Amino acid sequence: MGCHTWFHKKYIFSKEEAKLKLIEIVDERIKSTERFMYSPTEEDKEFLSDYPEYKDDDLMGELEELNKFKDNIENLSDDEIFESFAEKSLQNLTYIKDNGLYKSDNSLPHDLFRKYGYPDDVLLSLEETLSYMFDPKNKCQIFEYSKKDIIEYWNKYPDGMIDFG
Repeated sequence: MGCHTWFHKKYIFSKEEAKLKLIEIVDERIKSTERFMYSPTEEDKEFLSDYPEYKDDDLMGELEELNKFKDNIENLSDDEIFESFAEKSLQNLTYIKDNGLYKSDNSLPHDLFRKYGYPDDVLLSLEETLSYMFDPKNKCQIFEYSKKDIIEYWNKYPDGMIDFG
């Protein structure tokens, strides 16, 4: 069967936009963690009862981590800002060093071919994708429609990205 192939489109976001959004995300998580700890809603209490292993110490540790992270945002490198934004935004974002942010969503193709194993490989062009797919050492499962649909994807998203997982 092989692992999934995920298709992404370029997500244009400046470093400053990412930093501001990251601060918003962290502030919101701090507020919700404090609410869980000090004045939980009925929904929070239900969540906590469903996950009894989630203790006050965990919440306190999470709160400390979030506050440390927020205090250190100004010292983060560009790469760290984009990586953190991709990780914390929960928007199906992936950051590729020297290439930027990419977003995957339901409007994009999925599994136009399959790859055996779970590589960290990233494909950034039509030529690279076709070469990868048809290289026997990569052991890709190719379907009747694969090549045509791959070409269509790259024509529509020339600055896209494909990864595996």
